[in-house]
Amino acid sequence: MVRNAFKMVVALALAISSVAFMGCSAGGDDALANRVHKVSDLAHKKVGVQIGNTADIYASEY
Repeated sequence: MVRNAFKMVVALALAISSVAFMGCSAGGDDALANRVHKVSDLAHKKVGVQIGNTADIYASEY
């Protein structure tokens, strides 16, 4: 009885996670396109960096 309930819970969890992952992949090709190829592509954009990191130094210059 407990074993059947466990199998049912596992099957339900797999079904829910597979539906969730299918929803994540529905973004199309635009979600995967990289629009940043050089530093100047980030001009007038808001970016987040960790303070004290090399990215902070580069971001502070612009």
